[in-house]
Amino acid sequence: MKKQVREAMSEYPITRHDECTHRTQRREFLKSVGLQGVGLQGVGASLSGWRQPADGAAPPQREGAGQRKTRIMMCVDYNDMVASNEELFDEELIDRFFSLCAAKRIERVYWRVSATGNVLYQSQVRTVFCKGPTTWRKGHGAKLRQILSRCDPLEVAVRLARKHGLEIYPWVTIFDDGKEVMQSQFSRDHPQYLWLSRDQKTRIDGVLCYFYPEVISHRLAQVRELLAYGVDGLLLSTRSHSRGDGGNQYGFNAPAVQRYRERYGTDPLRVNEAEFQKHHSVRFHRILGEQLTGFLSVVAAEMGKAKLQLAVPRGATLGYPLGPMELNYPLWARRRLIDGLLVGAMEWIQVEPIPGFPYQSVADSSRNPEFWNQWYIDHYQRACGPQVEVAHWLRLWGWLGTYRTQGMLDPWVGTVKRPAELRSLIDCLRQSRVDGVALFEAASLNFDKALWDALLA
Repeated sequence: MKKQVREAMSEYPITRHDECTHRTQRREFLKSVGLQGVGLQGVGASLSGWRQPADGAAPPQREGAGQRKTRIMMCVDYNDMVASNEELFDEELIDRFFSLCAAKRIERVYWRVSATGNVLYQSQVRTVFCKGPTTWRKGHGAKLRQILSRCDPLEVAVRLARKHGLEIYPWVTIFDDGKEVMQSQFSRDHPQYLWLSRDQKTRIDGVLCYFYPEVISHRLAQVRELLAYGVDGLLLSTRSHSRGDGGNQYGFNAPAVQRYRERYGTDPLRVNEAEFQKHHSVRFHRILGEQLTGFLSVVAAEMGKAKLQLAVPRGATLGYPLGPMELNYPLWARRRLIDGLLVGAMEWIQVEPIPGFPYQSVADSSRNPEFWNQWYIDHYQRACGPQVEVAHWLRLWGWLGTYRTQGMLDPWVGTVKRPAELRSLIDCLRQSRVDGVALFEAASLNFDKALWDALLA
């Protein structure tokens, strides 16, 4: 295990393919995006940013792209499903829910097993929910404890997904280890692995640093545990409920600082703030992104036939609360570390248009299939190649009463919308070449059949 972690932290981490196959695939990828013969540094520069294809250049085509329909997927946060239902959301309701998913032609379910630092399945690795607060609704914690005392919700979900012909991917938040009673025992026992501020005085609750082999080993044990359920894949999410003042001031743990010193000859802890922001911030946050590359490397080696998907925000950096940590998805694609990207996963209501994008108004253009083709296909598939599935994370509306009375919250511009308008957006996505749209989240529907009918044929 230690050897595997060391290799993951190196320049040439473990992949799912032997070296000869990897070189061949890399050449094919470079050829497909018009970068054959460009060195690694040139490739990184060519694939960065939001760039439009050259005039007259056609976006890369998948085999059978004209016939394949966009998949509809459902994001199920089990914690919220229990909280938002008066009935106990156990096997009977899961069965009913999956039956409705199948009837509405939903093909895949992302089943969130994380409740910040606790988990909602019978884990031998992570902290199983047992004494969390009674959040959202009275008695919520008691209902979760009752369910967990008599069954394993993930085992039930996998079994019933098979019954109804659905793919199922456990959904794990990897930078969301919680705080206080919802904090994982692992981060409680090892606070030294949480992200550290540049002044070395404070840490972000719940954000683990994946430069530590011990953190990778712990999470890898969870990955193996989840794969043993016989699932179709895993969704690792970069979303986080953690909050820290000035997210770009965190991540200065010893392994990251040491990497920076060795590579650039400067101690990032000893320069003043103005100098750091001017000369070192971009390079340091690029180094921070290497921890995710290393972690994905060891996870990919464990996946076998199961697919590995990553939920990320739009763009090349992670954003609040973790700051501008680099998301190097072109590199992950070249090394065959991921099978898919679920894009937009940290966006809630306000979303700004992409700088330089030809459409000036996202709200006006997002119901045009060509908008999605240019945004996703021309950018992400040009960067990653057609072998990486690209799906869009589409927020529905919250199940809280304030949202229920207002109607639909437009995930683009923050205005109130009706279900029929979101239906038109889903239909538009189905007409595009985007591989999938993941509806976030199932608790928003709350078993209201009229809402399901309004959104999906």
